[in-house]
Amino acid sequence: MYFRLIPYICILLTFHLLIVIFAFEGKVNLEKKFIRLKWGVGRLIAECSQLPIVLPLWHIGMDNILPNHRPYIPRVFQKLTVAVGDPIDLSFLTSNKTSSSNAVSSCRSTYIIIYINGTELICA
Repeated sequence: MYFRLIPYICILLTFHLLIVIFAFEGKVNLEKKFIRLKWGVGRLIAECSQLPIVLPLWHIGMDNILPNHRPYIPRVFQKLTVAVGDPIDLSFLTSNKTSSSNAVSSCRSTYIIIYINGTELICA
């Protein structure tokens, strides 16, 4: 189902609408370990007709506000850390858009760059 959404999301990104993708997780991370990036994010960016602005975000502490165990009662006045990185430069993709044989390469390159920027944000 989610693969059918990629063309629609590309259209939204062309109009510079905000799309929030939790690329490092798709589930609750109870172990608080680093989870691999979803490769579909690289594909999504590589398939857009215009390069979107990619802004890495990382948050820590949501489990203190809304616990992952019973009772599921929100707690107020808890610490929440939100880290916002610099926009990721993806200008190298414009030269690769002319050849369809570079599509997989573009997805992988985008994936690697977002992964590196995300891990730098987490470790900072």
